[in-house]
Amino acid sequence: MLRGRIAETGALGVLVRVWSWQLWRRIVRKPVVIRCAEGSLLIAPSTSRVAGIIIGTGLTERDDALLVLDVLRPGDLFIDVGANIGFYAVLAARRGARVMAYEPGRTAWSYCDENIALNRVRPLATAHRTACGAEAGVAHFTVGLDIADHLIDADQGGIEVPVTTLDAELASEVRASLSLFKIDAEKHDADVLRGAMGALERMRPTILVEVWAGGEDIAQMLEPLGYRPYSYDPQSRSLTSVAARTVVGRNMLLIADSELADVTQRLRTADRPALHPPSVRPWRGARARD
Repeated sequence: MLRGRIAETGALGVLVRVWSWQLWRRIVRKPVVIRCAEGSLLIAPSTSRVAGIIIGTGLTERDDALLVLDVLRPGDLFIDVGANIGFYAVLAARRGARVMAYEPGRTAWSYCDENIALNRVRPLATAHRTACGAEAGVAHFTVGLDIADHLIDADQGGIEVPVTTLDAELASEVRASLSLFKIDAEKHDADVLRGAMGALERMRPTILVEVWAGGEDIAQMLEPLGYRPYSYDPQSRSLTSVAARTVVGRNMLLIADSELADVTQRLRTADRPALHPPSVRPWRGARARD
């Protein structure tokens, strides 16, 4: 059970890694270090559901992770709202992008910050322990739900967290060669975008946003800015226009008409890193902050 480094390949390897992880998280309950498919390292707590996905496949949300790898170049800007333990933040920073990550959960933020340090991308990436929304203020946030933690009403308990807007965070940001916004705010994604309309109009970032019921409300909100929803096929590296209503329970990719040619060219010409089966081992260092 996670004695040393588990990195078997093929379908059997997936089963070995996943079952070893399930035993580890139930019995030992200590953090592990995962070497992801493209080579980044992630310290993960035994409670992490994201860790289980990465241990099995090497990536989380495979098509979206490959899009991030393919589209980003050094000097680009990556905004990660709902960063969790930092998979996407580290992925983007290792591609040379500047990263602003936002995670209000105490434990998830601590691991995200630790993983930025572990991968030596601190000069490029910063983890902010704050939520993003339609307006700045203070909100309440659930505790102990892992990737399902979310903003709640004050009378529902939870912990107090600061809330900022992306418009405020990016007020002085000069437009990068390309900006990519990944937003996973557990049903508060539309509010995050409402607090970013000025930045969206000025910067025209490519957007990956979690949607729950097709995303038609989000597509309609962004249509006046020239945004259209697309799907990405990482095998052919091609984009296909889709109807928002067909995107249910996953991330929706939106690209502004003015940026489509550039994004398409980037995807076709990307120097994608070699992908390898993930490996996992016990974390031997000081425990990440809880």
